[in-house]
Amino acid sequence: MRFSSVAGGLFGEGGPQQGQQQLAVYSDYGNDLAHSNGEWVESLVFQQQVVAAGDVGTTWTFRFDAKLPDYLGLAAPTTAMAFIKTLDPNNGYQASAWNSVDMSAVPANWGTYSLSLTIPDGASHLLQFGFANTATNYANSSVLYDNISLAPVPEPSSTALMFAGLGLLGWAVRRRSR
Repeated sequence: MRFSSVAGGLFGEGGPQQGQQQLAVYSDYGNDLAHSNGEWVESLVFQQQVVAAGDVGTTWTFRFDAKLPDYLGLAAPTTAMAFIKTLDPNNGYQASAWNSVDMSAVPANWGTYSLSLTIPDGASHLLQFGFANTATNYANSSVLYDNISLAPVPEPSSTALMFAGLGLLGWAVRRRSR
């Protein structure tokens, strides 16, 4: 998904692959009481979907571009991460599978990142993917994201079948041209 009109969008920091707008994830600086008291404030941006019965056992890949913004990026002790996880509503919404990457040290130029997760067995799981960061004392906490996608990884048998079909097609074309 490319961000075209998003609250929290930022303009002008994209490269050729990012376009003009990016998603900026940063702390809630309007939460004065928590910041001034040294409490941690978490920002959480995610998308969620119900896991279909046919998705159990499949692997999904969450891919995105990220960078620190040119202005006021991220400063310690702030942390940032990207995640993909499943939650089990029948077990108090506990994470049933989890994968994350620390984005706290992401560079100031665009890079592509990806996380994969295999959907566990269980009815009615929820699949979430997104970004989180924590900050306190008004520390800089912004990370930019763009070109966000979530897709299932094709099964090896499907890929092998596709290549076998292409090989057969190539053989038939070559045989016909003789």
